[in-house]
Amino acid sequence: MESLQFTVSPTEVLQRKRTSCKLFVHNPMPSRVMNLRVSLTAASPNIILRTARIEFPDVPANGKSSQEILIQGIQPGQCTIQLESIKGMQKGIFKTFPNSSIMVQIQDRGPQAVQWINKNKLLKALDYLDCHLQVSRFENNTYRTKMFSDSGLGEAFCIFDHRNLANLLAVENFQYIDHTSYGKDLYDLVFNRDQYALYTRISDKADAQNMGIRLRLHIDAPELYRIRWELLYDSHVNEFMCLQIDTPVTHYLDTLQMGRPVHTTKPLKILGIAISPKDLLRLDLNKEKQLIDEAVKSLSDNGDLIMEWSDVQTFEQFRREAYSGDWNMLHFIGHSEVDQNQGGVLCFAKPNGESDKIKAADFAAALRANRSCRFVFLNSCSSAKTVANHPISNIAYTLLQVKIPAVIGMQSKITDSEAIELARTFYAAITDGLPIDAALTTTRLQLKGAFPNSISWTTPALFMRSKDGNLFEF
Repeated sequence: MESLQFTVSPTEVLQRKRTSCKLFVHNPMPSRVMNLRVSLTAASPNIILRTARIEFPDVPANGKSSQEILIQGIQPGQCTIQLESIKGMQKGIFKTFPNSSIMVQIQDRGPQAVQWINKNKLLKALDYLDCHLQVSRFENNTYRTKMFSDSGLGEAFCIFDHRNLANLLAVENFQYIDHTSYGKDLYDLVFNRDQYALYTRISDKADAQNMGIRLRLHIDAPELYRIRWELLYDSHVNEFMCLQIDTPVTHYLDTLQMGRPVHTTKPLKILGIAISPKDLLRLDLNKEKQLIDEAVKSLSDNGDLIMEWSDVQTFEQFRREAYSGDWNMLHFIGHSEVDQNQGGVLCFAKPNGESDKIKAADFAAALRANRSCRFVFLNSCSSAKTVANHPISNIAYTLLQVKIPAVIGMQSKITDSEAIELARTFYAAITDGLPIDAALTTTRLQLKGAFPNSISWTTPALFMRSKDGNLFEF
């Protein structure tokens, strides 16, 4: 299958709101049917191509066909349109309407650089109104959801029986389910008529102020963390909520001491720790570190970011590093787990190389000694899972309790290539100044486009205590 690569460089930025365009195909061949598959992927987290793949079957000779695409932009960046020939593609003209925003011309001599022309206003900032969704145990084996906002638009409640959760809680492997159906069932369960009416009022107010809605989840019943909340599917817009830049989904810790952005200068410093005890499944740490270094190389070359890998292996070494180190973010690669007795643990190494299971609370206490760390990325299995009889067994949630403003943990396993793409796209978005929840949304979109048969875009869960998702001010 032949494929052609086109880099599209925006001269101005699309507004945060979705722009609906039509990709228009003309088959100039006088006697040959043309069949095309068009794949759209983002080479920068600043541009969101919301349509991952389009097919144009049997475009008639000297005929035309069109398909709708959805595009969003945040800041200047680049994207890539990859055109894959199924059969019969030799020449063609692609353009979008209205205003001929994009024009790509395929010619026999190969790909051409094109310009993305857009006359919309430059988006100066990405802001959100908060919509809180609190889910807690109620009476007689029921649960109650409470929706409210910080903008004085009222409250709405919903009560449902625990039996309504049976199908949602029964899922063990999310890779092999109908994700849309699961997301719809979850949405219908927690958004009743009154809550959707309130959500609509919040949305209208956000639209009037050119803002999005940040959905903050307050999950007060630990067993409900087994639900994959990132699959919430809004049938009114036919999209998963966490894949919309307008509606990032975050897990929130109620606290009076919110994390506030700190003034800093680039480059941001990331401390990397990679640990693989000899008595656990062996991880190829050198390969993972090399791939992450390659993934963020352009950021390092531009002076945006410094990735430093520590030799830390034992927990005592980590405590000394946490106390004396000066870094903005921590990236942990290794093993973690959650069990009924200890709750969440991270696996460091003993001096003899065997595993040393450190409780999440002890890890958090050591990290608290570091005053500069604003964010922790836990690239380890089960770092965002909870067991029912351990309300604070969730490792990511535990770190929030020691005033880390934001933590990303993993709800299930992801492949090495998915982990690398996740880190590359996410850190690029952070260094561009995006709020952390918006940065993760762009990363989810990139994962979904790059790995269309994987559920990895739902695997990272974001836990926040910060007010607005802005960790740094440059």
